[in-house]
Amino acid sequence: MAKMPLGYVGLGAMGLPMTANLLKAGYPVAVFDVNAKAVEAAAALGARPMPSAAAVTAASEAVLVCVPNNVIVERVFFGADGIAAGNADGKARIVIDLSSSKAVTSRRIAEAMRAAGGDFLDTPVSGGVGRARTGELAILVGGRAETLAKVRPVLETLGRNIFPVGEVGAGNLAKGLNTILSAGNVAMLAEALLVGAKHGIAPAALARAAEHSLAPGYAMEKRILPEVLGGRFQSAFKMGLMYKDVAYAAELSLEARLPLLVAGLTRDLCAAGVAAYGDDGDYVRIVNVLERWESGGNEVFGPG
Repeated sequence: MAKMPLGYVGLGAMGLPMTANLLKAGYPVAVFDVNAKAVEAAAALGARPMPSAAAVTAASEAVLVCVPNNVIVERVFFGADGIAAGNADGKARIVIDLSSSKAVTSRRIAEAMRAAGGDFLDTPVSGGVGRARTGELAILVGGRAETLAKVRPVLETLGRNIFPVGEVGAGNLAKGLNTILSAGNVAMLAEALLVGAKHGIAPAALARAAEHSLAPGYAMEKRILPEVLGGRFQSAFKMGLMYKDVAYAAELSLEARLPLLVAGLTRDLCAAGVAAYGDDGDYVRIVNVLERWESGGNEVFGPG
């Protein structure tokens, strides 16, 4: 039985390996990216290059999008050669937005897709480039259950863990909150190690003790021990993207008129990380921001 033809827009660090996994699973995939080299790389894997997002849409039953930020999501969908233009024939397509975007944008796109007879899911992913390559991403889904059922096999090709979290927009909200937890865990662990170092406790000793207690497991095992204490910052998740996700979640807290006390500090810490290391810096370097502030310039975590 032939698999549904897919489109994929956005062939960056996450998009290209996800496209590769879809091709390996036997899906025909039409692709577009503003980066011609990325399109060539996808074509070498068996994808069909197209001249625009509109052309990708016209050739597909479901279109996946993975781009860096909300502004580009809006351009990809509503732009002159965007998905909306390619969807003008009225076919019942589904748009699957894997980007981390704003809930309000997701709702606008869903409204447009439903008016044209199709539907939309906001499905931001978590797990980084490594899990994008292995097909082990966590996928947070906002949208109708019946729409998710239609494309679940597609998403299962990309991630082992699929979490429906509510209506359209809920996926992006959940991703932002998840990002706050991730950055906050790293920051809290780093701060504890800095205080310990001030009192003569070797960071590695305290980290290994905490690893076997109640300290957050993933941040300790995957970030603090190998990267921070090992002097290697290779999470493959950029500081600018971390700040963007946290800031989006902060915006939603304002809409709900809820305080963002601890998470607000995490947002500001990420902003300081962008200022110090640029958008492309590894997000784990927020520990070096803390180190500069709290250790009096003494090097605890390795080169900053």
